[in-house]
Amino acid sequence: MDHQAPKRASFGDVQRFHRPTAARLRWVGSRALGRRLLVVGLVVAPLVAGDLAVRMLIATHRLPVGAAQGPAVEVAWTNYERTGPADILILGDSLARMGIHPATLATLTGNSLGRPVTAYNLSTPGAGFHVYRAFIEELDHEDLLPNVVVIGISTVGLYRTTARPGRLLRSPFGRFVSDCRGVRGLEETLSCHLESISPLWRWRGQPGRLLEALDDPVPRTSRANGITLEADGYGRGRSIPPAGFDKALAVALKNTPPLASAQPDIGAYVALVEALRSSGTRVVVVLIPYAPPFEDALEAREPGWQALRSSLLEQLSETAGQPILDSGPVATWWTVQDSHDVRHFSPRGGKRFTAHLWNNATFRTLVTEALGAAPSTASP
Repeated sequence: MDHQAPKRASFGDVQRFHRPTAARLRWVGSRALGRRLLVVGLVVAPLVAGDLAVRMLIATHRLPVGAAQGPAVEVAWTNYERTGPADILILGDSLARMGIHPATLATLTGNSLGRPVTAYNLSTPGAGFHVYRAFIEELDHEDLLPNVVVIGISTVGLYRTTARPGRLLRSPFGRFVSDCRGVRGLEETLSCHLESISPLWRWRGQPGRLLEALDDPVPRTSRANGITLEADGYGRGRSIPPAGFDKALAVALKNTPPLASAQPDIGAYVALVEALRSSGTRVVVVLIPYAPPFEDALEAREPGWQALRSSLLEQLSETAGQPILDSGPVATWWTVQDSHDVRHFSPRGGKRFTAHLWNNATFRTLVTEALGAAPSTASP
């Protein structure tokens, strides 16, 4: 019986055996595509859905645009987005927030123009010129800039301080409105720019805030440290008891550094004014004074204090080409009941100071001209 030797496979046979067929390639390709779709379904899709859900919470004012260093900032910004652009927007620090009463300013302006006028106070305690500029640029981006912006500058604002405003701009809210200015380092910069496009990333690590937003919208008022933030942004605080005024004055005098050490941030002021002008918004800048007895005490402690303040304001004015209006002495009408403390006005004082501003012909003309009408010649 003949036995044939097994046939050795040729190279062509091996090549044919291992050569993938078109059907096999389609099968392998479909499995790879299926895995990719599974990854998308399990990872990417929930992220997209979560991002859209957070966007909806922000759009319906159930969640602030970003977490700030305090609820007052979140509430004030959300309220302004709720109401839309006002005719007059007020910016400044805590003295402006408690010193310029938006409802009074709106009423006086409306009476002069013969039509309704709206005003909103977006002043932020501890803020400075670079914070106001960030606000203006974001409001311009959102088409929420008004016809006229009134900026209140206090003596506190003449000191170059970056700690408190820096905390605001380092918060997710601050990084968002400032377009990541001031952020340092590659990792932090990438994270910040991701926050600007992804609300979900902006609110990462805060599931409690997201759950709260499902049940309740952002409140229209807030209260902290004895100050109630009203729906129009005004900060309302009680009048100081007359018996406690002298003690409060002594404490404030002790804690107030010499004005000779002040260094106004001229560059930031110029950038703020230029940002407003480039947007086509009229700028009106005013000085917010301290209570008259406190200013007198500062003058006695540091002779030439008032003249030095005027000189610092003049430096800002000349460099930016933007006058800073001093509405004149308030001592003719001021009483202790007009102050919340020696720096801030009470609600009564805020209303009276706003009327005092309006009685200044220059202020009245600037505001009414910005709103498109000739000013009334009669004082209210």
